[in-house]
Amino acid sequence: MQSRVLVVAWILAAALGLGPSLGRVAWAHGSLPISQQIMWKGDTMLVPAAYWGLFIGTDGGPWRWICEESINTNQSRQMVLVSDGTLYATDRTGVTVSRDDGCTWGPVTSGISNLQILSLIADPVKPRAWALASSSDSASNGLFYSDDAGRSWQLAYAMPDHLPTGLRISDDGRTLLIGSVTGTLPRQPVLHASSDGGGKFTAQALTYQIDGQPLTFFSPLWIDPKVPGRSYHQVRLDSLNVLLRIDSGSGTPVEALRTMSILNAMGRNPTGEQLLVGTTMGVWVSKNDGAFAPLGTLGAAQCFTVHKGTFYACAWNYAPDKAAIARLSGDSSSFTKVFQFNDTQSPVACPAGTPAANICPMVWANYADQLGVILTPGDGGTTPPEKPGGCSVSLASGRAVGAPGVMASLALLLALRTRARRRRGFKQG
Repeated sequence: MQSRVLVVAWILAAALGLGPSLGRVAWAHGSLPISQQIMWKGDTMLVPAAYWGLFIGTDGGPWRWICEESINTNQSRQMVLVSDGTLYATDRTGVTVSRDDGCTWGPVTSGISNLQILSLIADPVKPRAWALASSSDSASNGLFYSDDAGRSWQLAYAMPDHLPTGLRISDDGRTLLIGSVTGTLPRQPVLHASSDGGGKFTAQALTYQIDGQPLTFFSPLWIDPKVPGRSYHQVRLDSLNVLLRIDSGSGTPVEALRTMSILNAMGRNPTGEQLLVGTTMGVWVSKNDGAFAPLGTLGAAQCFTVHKGTFYACAWNYAPDKAAIARLSGDSSSFTKVFQFNDTQSPVACPAGTPAANICPMVWANYADQLGVILTPGDGGTTPPEKPGGCSVSLASGRAVGAPGVMASLALLLALRTRARRRRGFKQG
């Protein structure tokens, strides 16, 4: 699988004229930088990018960087920031924790250290980290939490007969949803729900089918804060991705959207009464809870978040968006660039002797150019280069495919590679 991904990635890179640059990334940091989420610490944004690390800044700058080499060796890591200031990052097994703003990282040595963490989230109300974990023999599968900055972990919900697929929590911290499929054949999708902050869970088997086919992959995507008891879930059938809406009490899923692109995130624009779905190939919008329609504002979206009444998105760093982080207008019809990776000025100034202080300046000197940053001699400052226009490749039909569509294909390939690894892990159980 890995070799096929690399071959197709090189073909796509050559078509875009990015071969040499992508080659350096592929063999160094492993991928183009793609913003995954926005974590807030006051007005400061912490933006993880798989294969790169953590970018830190504000709406207006400046932006700094913590290199992934100082965090752990899991390049496709997930990251969360808990309200006590602790940063968590999934490792190859277990999690790695930083209690000094990302300057020093260390592995968790108890509780979940030998488990694969499928989903990691921060509780929005209390200083708690939630980790959905699986083991090679499935005996330790379940939901764990830590209330002491990752020093110890408790089992909240055991799932020994299930293969977990995803975890979501509501904005008020009361509702937790876990997706799974049964460990025995034929696979049966199950929704596990808690309405008391993770104290108790109920399990509901789903018999819903898509085009006559049973659901083989099912994962919660979002819990609607506006409509009590309403949640959205993603289903994958080969290359088809389907968004299901489930209202508590009804028991019957409703198909809300189907698309060939991967469903990444959902959110509500607080001023426009709009529900948005971010995918690898663009954004879909539902106005006043009506049917979803394509929204041409962004070429891709990996996350949505609201901060002080303003709606932000993890967008596409390259043409046409040219924005790793975007601030959307009230009606979502336009956006303003907040951050592009070549806006990064330097590594974070960590205390001398910390891993980030020891490692990141050297890594920055080697790889800053891959972010589009031109280093200036002397104090380590940077001068952003002139930003080139978007590139495209013509198809036989005469249509032009812009960089976001082709680059999103790279993201899709990486996602498929990760999914293949997880499936191999499931088979071991």
